[in-house]
Amino acid sequence: MQIAAEAIGDLAKFADAAGLAIRMGAMRGAQRTRAAGKVQVRQDVRRAGLGDRLANTWRDQIYPSSGNPSWHPAVLFYSKAPVIISAFTDGATITRKPGEGVFLAIPTDKVPSRGRKPMTPVEVEATFDQDLIFRPSPGNPGVVLAFIDRTLRRRLSTYRRKGGAAAGRNLPAAKEKNLVLMFVMVRQVTLRKRLHWPDLVSPLAALHLQNTAEEISRELRTL
Repeated sequence: MQIAAEAIGDLAKFADAAGLAIRMGAMRGAQRTRAAGKVQVRQDVRRAGLGDRLANTWRDQIYPSSGNPSWHPAVLFYSKAPVIISAFTDGATITRKPGEGVFLAIPTDKVPSRGRKPMTPVEVEATFDQDLIFRPSPGNPGVVLAFIDRTLRRRLSTYRRKGGAAAGRNLPAAKEKNLVLMFVMVRQVTLRKRLHWPDLVSPLAALHLQNTAEEISRELRTL
């Protein structure tokens, strides 16, 4: 009876240790999958030429997140910019909402930022104290280019100090060489499919199984 009791006690202890080893291995496998998957989804964005900023919106999380070893941890990849990611995954046509005018204003790199976003046309006009100057785009029917006159703000300041009237009145016409392109105005933007992250799901699932098996085996060998 004593020998049997000792054997049962040892077996229970071994079973507890084996269970913990399996859970630890599963968590380590999930961590490996998490690291590899984040690299892959971010590379998908960079290969599409969409830049580091959008690539870095991809985030990752292991559940449960409490840190306690789990029998079945899950790895989640998600983007902080889901609308943009979806548009470049499926393709999309973007137009203005009803009541918001006809054109979409695409900012150039000359447009200052307000916070982390480029200024809107209204904000640009307020900042530079002038109305945007519109010109049709040569060779692109339906496309309008919006400029500012880089000399106008200085001339407005001088004009006001001399007792001039309302901004812009009686000022000479801006010369074309002084125009700085701020926005390209279009009626709609068609985004073609450029991202292929859904194709990564099956390979990552297979990799996760492999990582989990390897890490569980490694943990069990330490018993």
